[in-house]
Amino acid sequence: MKNFFKHAGIALGCAALFYAVQIAASTAFMLGETAGFSLQLIFSGGTAAGMFQETQLLGDAVMQIYFDFSGLMMLLIDLTLLALSMALLYAERPDGPLAAARIVKPRGMAMLWAPAALGILVFYAVGSGLMLIPEDMPLMQQYIEASSAIDVGKWPWLSFVVTVIGAPVVEELFFRGLIYRHLKRAMPSRLVWLALILQAAIFGMAHGQLLWMAYAFVLGLVLGLVYDYFDSLLPCMLLHLCFNASNYIPFLSEPDATGMLILMLGSLLLSAVVMLGLVLYRRARPEQFAARTN
Repeated sequence: MKNFFKHAGIALGCAALFYAVQIAASTAFMLGETAGFSLQLIFSGGTAAGMFQETQLLGDAVMQIYFDFSGLMMLLIDLTLLALSMALLYAERPDGPLAAARIVKPRGMAMLWAPAALGILVFYAVGSGLMLIPEDMPLMQQYIEASSAIDVGKWPWLSFVVTVIGAPVVEELFFRGLIYRHLKRAMPSRLVWLALILQAAIFGMAHGQLLWMAYAFVLGLVLGLVYDYFDSLLPCMLLHLCFNASNYIPFLSEPDATGMLILMLGSLLLSAVVMLGLVLYRRARPEQFAARTN
């Protein structure tokens, strides 16, 4: 029981730290911009009516600046989380913080193509499924607004770098390298599957919008299975990178609903084939998956 509380507490603490950094950064930015505009209004010397009109535009101005600098803010958040994750790993294992997170050579190197394929296939399965939802549904409208906010800003390339490189590295360090690993240590062997589900749920909740949460949960399950298979965080980063990068691959054409359904089912079928291939390869090469002590 002591082991459970220790490792479950570490896992939940890491999740809380991840959420807290994101919330604190966004809140501090918004408050700082609001305070700056408010001071300008106070010392501008305008009339009461003019100040009232200016105040009405304050929210729009603050949000515009927030979106303009969203890429830079995401980069600063990722750098902060990266530093915190490395500090936590060093505190856990000073002689090998990277090995503690399983940033090591993957087992079954011959199957390293599978995470890249899964990242692309899962993206198209999720994306085509989402496009089958009518756009006039309130939930879908919220999803479209949240998704469009990612690529706005003065430096679109910065948002690309943060999304395709920063997020896969930082989120895998936290959610698989820290949270999932400690959840597995907290659970008895017969309940290790619960750790897989919990880490996927925590990963999903970090994405805010309900549809994002749903498909992030599915992605989290796949990432957890890949982490267990390769006993390494590197294939998870590769899968996550390919998933996020696929968002920037344009469709050659805009298929109709039937085409989207076929794309979704085809991607799911191919994902299942890849997962089956991983299982069969592991059974055929058990010597490559022997337990490691490092």
